[in-house]
Amino acid sequence: MNKQKRDWPKILKDHLASGESVKEFCESRGINTTVFYKNRKLACGQPLVEIPVVGSLEFGPIVVMHGEFSVSIPYGFDRECLKSVLEVIGELK
Repeated sequence: MNKQKRDWPKILKDHLASGESVKEFCESRGINTTVFYKNRKLACGQPLVEIPVVGSLEFGPIVVMHGEFSVSIPYGFDRECLKSVLEVIGELK
């Protein structure tokens, strides 16, 4: 087994910038998700808490509200589109 040394601070920064879920990010880069979570925990210095899940998990939309306006953002949204929408909302008075 070829164990490679990885630059975890860069990997964690790249993940945050990617907008991908941990699963998507790790799958596209050949990283084991368990190893990713362990290294993220070490980098943050925070204890990892396991939360049991019962039943199925469904991702509902995120709702951003600003005054009388609201935007529903579905799971798997386009990051650049959301950025543009939030910029417009930020300009509303």
